[in-house]
Amino acid sequence: MSTATTIELRKRLYATFTQRADGLMNLIDAQASAARVESPVRLSLSSAFKRGFSSVYDVLNESEIDEVKMGQLLCEAQPNASETIGGYEAYAGDATSELRDNAKTLADRTMQKSDARSAGVAGHKYQWLARLVTERKSWVAPQAV
Repeated sequence: MSTATTIELRKRLYATFTQRADGLMNLIDAQASAARVESPVRLSLSSAFKRGFSSVYDVLNESEIDEVKMGQLLCEAQPNASETIGGYEAYAGDATSELRDNAKTLADRTMQKSDARSAGVAGHKYQWLARLVTERKSWVAPQAV
């Protein structure tokens, strides 16, 4: 990706943030430049995060994103090279359960089962749809969660 393309993508990304845009962009930069992310507060130590450590949680709790604009941006920014099978773009699906049996106050948790014989356990189920891509190191471009 060229520098001009990266700058334009960053401008469009910033435009999708409707609250706490500067802090959110700093947090994204800190995460992108980190070798390993141990905790949100640890990101505040990055030179890319130009705020105090306590503002990490302000950004996480109070930032807002225009989800429609973000979805359009992510679709437009995807790599063009797609894995094809029989002339059709290839997609993959995955469903993963995140068990939360001790989190009794989470309103949207449901009973999760790994198979027909196992007992249900409270948690969340995440389903991913990804387009398989052929270029660079990443082999998928997430489409929806």
